[in-house]
Amino acid sequence: MQYVPTLKSNRMKEITSLLRRDVERAIGFKLKSTTEAKVFHQLVTEKTNSSLSLSTIRRFWGLIPEKKANQNTLNELAKFLQFKSFLDYSKHKNRYASWFDEIAIQKLKFKAKLTKEDFKLIEKQYAEHGSNLFVMNLIEYAIFNEKWQYVFDLMHPKKLALLEDKLGITDYTTKLANLVVLFLNSLAKTRFDFAIEHLIRDENFKKYCIYIYVDVINLNKNYGEILTKISGKAHDQQEKLFIELISALGIYYRTNKAPKITTYAVDLDSLPAVLYGRYFGYQILYNNNQNDSNAVLMYYNTFLEKLNNTAYHRDYLHEFVHHLLAAKQFAKLEHILVTFHDEIFENFHVHSYLDGFIFNLIDAMISFKNNEKKRAETIFTHLEIDKITNESYGDYYLIFYTIIGFHLHPKKVLQLHYQQNYDTITKQAGFNIFDSNYLDHFFD
Repeated sequence: MQYVPTLKSNRMKEITSLLRRDVERAIGFKLKSTTEAKVFHQLVTEKTNSSLSLSTIRRFWGLIPEKKANQNTLNELAKFLQFKSFLDYSKHKNRYASWFDEIAIQKLKFKAKLTKEDFKLIEKQYAEHGSNLFVMNLIEYAIFNEKWQYVFDLMHPKKLALLEDKLGITDYTTKLANLVVLFLNSLAKTRFDFAIEHLIRDENFKKYCIYIYVDVINLNKNYGEILTKISGKAHDQQEKLFIELISALGIYYRTNKAPKITTYAVDLDSLPAVLYGRYFGYQILYNNNQNDSNAVLMYYNTFLEKLNNTAYHRDYLHEFVHHLLAAKQFAKLEHILVTFHDEIFENFHVHSYLDGFIFNLIDAMISFKNNEKKRAETIFTHLEIDKITNESYGDYYLIFYTIIGFHLHPKKVLQLHYQQNYDTITKQAGFNIFDSNYLDHFFD
């Protein structure tokens, strides 16, 4: 068995500790049990075709008696972080290396065009620090200086591998979409309109920003304007369906009338998981609005049948459930909660704060509806609203958060607090359906 001879003992302990930390930062959770080790084993195998065994991973994280890590283990973990080898990783952990990288990243701003080596530097920087704020900084600088092709290159998955992997959309991409939308919303109206006119010409910009971060609360403002500008230029049938579904949801919230959706002869089974869930969720909302309970049941059963033939359910449910909330389909929400909660939160660990918030919010609602008020209060008090406000749909879910808060607390002062927050959010959104009557009779 070959061991790494190049680093002194104390430095070796330090660098292997950093390696553990950076792997955990990259995957988004700590390896504290065999369950987490199994999830990571699956990720590293799928991403790099690694030969690392589960026992090796458990041993490296001290879950079973630890031995000195061999060269292959260290190399495989470094490759997972997109370094060539453990030695390459160690060089980048030199006390001065991060400073040189920061200078190199800063210099990228002033280049007319990014090279293959530049993209490799970006990928390594993200692997090491787990933050894409520096990429957002590059994008902001390029937009202010009207370097549109520069922005488009940073949105191209064949140039920047961080955008996609074998598992689909990456954590890097969802974080970047969030940052881009926040930045665009901060621009003055004239600069916003000018930037959007250029940015929506790029298919990857639409795919990795506008269609990942769905800003429902701003459908009457910037986000709605973006969709309007795109709709006249959209040719792809799935893209048209996406725009019509989101726009129809906005119409429903403004008028309490859900418009009928045309499928554009799209093969529904070929839709991406999130779009599939969004389509069937909206059909339930539409038919509920039409008082057609048979159609509601038909679409719900068709959706469940699809899930029964699918290995991974989280993406299908991601936007399906908020349509059930809007339609006040409490029995179906309870069925979703009971059937899929453990799978999503105990087995895979691939979920966001918003996923946890949504399922716990539903749990609190169902408990309240079933007259389990103590349980509902306990769940509600543990909802962390500060961690979900900047996620796609985050502000939108706060509407339902304030509704359950209003009904849970009998004290007038607390009811007034949640009612005022409800009024603030709904006025910001401009959704007329969310009036005082809706608040008072939500659980009727």
